[in-house]
Amino acid sequence: MSIIIIAFLGLTSLSSVQGFYNPVINENVPDPGAILYDNEYYVVTTSGPLDGKFPIHKSSDLQNWDFMGYALPRDHSPQWAQSPDTDFWAPELHVINGMFRLYFTARHSSGVLCIGVATADNILGPYTDIGSPLFQNPNMGSIDATVFKDEFQDYWLVWKDDGNGKNPQQPTIIRSKRLSYSGLSFEDSAMYELIKNDQPWEGDVTEGPWMIRKDGFYYLFYSGHGYCDQSYSVGVARSRSPWGPFKKKGSPILFSSGNWQGPGHCSVIKTSSDDWVIIYHSWMNNQVCGNNKRVMLADFIDWDWNQWPQLRNMGALMSPKEGSSANSLELLFLQQ
Repeated sequence: MSIIIIAFLGLTSLSSVQGFYNPVINENVPDPGAILYDNEYYVVTTSGPLDGKFPIHKSSDLQNWDFMGYALPRDHSPQWAQSPDTDFWAPELHVINGMFRLYFTARHSSGVLCIGVATADNILGPYTDIGSPLFQNPNMGSIDATVFKDEFQDYWLVWKDDGNGKNPQQPTIIRSKRLSYSGLSFEDSAMYELIKNDQPWEGDVTEGPWMIRKDGFYYLFYSGHGYCDQSYSVGVARSRSPWGPFKKKGSPILFSSGNWQGPGHCSVIKTSSDDWVIIYHSWMNNQVCGNNKRVMLADFIDWDWNQWPQLRNMGALMSPKEGSSANSLELLFLQQ
């Protein structure tokens, strides 16, 4: 193992940072949904004790995060949910035409997984759901909702058909549907199929979608294979249109490497310095699934000659020198 000192810098300006000391949150914070709002970064994640669901963390630099509370306190749990304590996951915070929205997955009292939406007066909440699921398919679970804005300033809901939860299993299709101005209902009945699991590395699953728009392309990031497995990875597809057709890159752009196993369920955000950063969860090496934690990692995204994304520090474990703080450090790449 060789150690290469890249630079000595403070993390006060993301434009000069080449990487992050991972994990950026060393707690159990799966399914991170990140957003840049008012020059601050927020991330909301699955998990939470009985007094609340969906912990929110805040950061000014994507490296150092403070816990701010729960998006859904227990007394704000949706009345339509089967239980206030279980089967809540994959939350995301979005600002829809200036209004704060929390999109999430919860199990309906009928037993079917649904997409919910909740509102608040500020980004930290607390959020209150609208009284019924935003989207519910009585024959198929619907999970992992995300939202993106297209070139026409319309907002779209994107989610996963939970086909791998059926018996026998069915394809896991990523779908989209245009939202109304408020983000609390749909503009029309049209629904689009974006991708499904059809690559060998994806196994039975495509899930955890996240969409961005860059240089005339819509990029759909997604996870494949089972989350509770070291083969979990992140792939990407792209299209000139928000409703497709989408072409997959092929092989995943993020996969198990070094100290991190089964990375996935990512967010991709543009920073205040106009860089692109991917934020995702990962198991730690030899601590996959079970009661082990999924920690949160971050990395910069670069773009190759053909405008496909690639991780800047893929396969590198970044760690501070002993005795230093994460605010002013040498970046050490530990080559595995």
